Amino acid sequence: FSRVKYRDLGDFTIQPYEFTPRRRGSEVSLALRRQGKVDGFPVKVEKMVSLCARQSIVNITYEVVNLSREEVALRFGSEFNFSLLAGSSPDRYFEIEGVKPENPFLSGFGSLENVKTVKIVDEWKGFSVSLQADKPAFLWRFPVETVSQSESGFEKIYQSSVVFPNWKFTLGPGEKWSTGITLRIEE
Repeated sequence: FSRVKYRDLGDFTIQPYEFTPRRRGSEVSLALRRQGKVDGFPVKVEKMVSLCARQSIVNITYEVVNLSREEVALRFGSEFNFSLLAGSSPDRYFEIEGVKPENPFLSGFGSLENVKTVKIVDEWKGFSVSLQADKPAFLWRFPVETVSQSESGFEKIYQSSVVFPNWKFTLGPGEKWSTGITLRIEE
């Protein structure tokens, strides 16, 4: 996945979504909807992103519906990219379920199962960004790096960290699956 050498069985990343913005009091939300196909089967995805005024919290909900007459095996995920500095600095790191993983650096690779909480800590700037899922997920994380030419030759330059919570599940005809993620920025 990190090397983009996979077959995307769906058409959800290459086609537009319908959207509906909403405002209720101090909350602003955006509903995104799309009916597409996964491995030839019709599937609907709905995503709701909600923000409240004066809060550093984003609530995201996802719903996947099998519109076919067949059982469909799916892997659904949502990619988050966090552009922080210093991918190999010891004062910027991941915590997964409250613990630093092996190779905790922002430029590190990792794959774990049954994860509900991942946090990126920046001690130097004094803040953290966390994702809290309401269902345990597979968690893939890896850096986005570019190649730059310098006086000493070519070198990789850290650009950002990808956090990709994803879930495998099977839906019968007409069945729905849903989950939610809360993104929180804290000092």
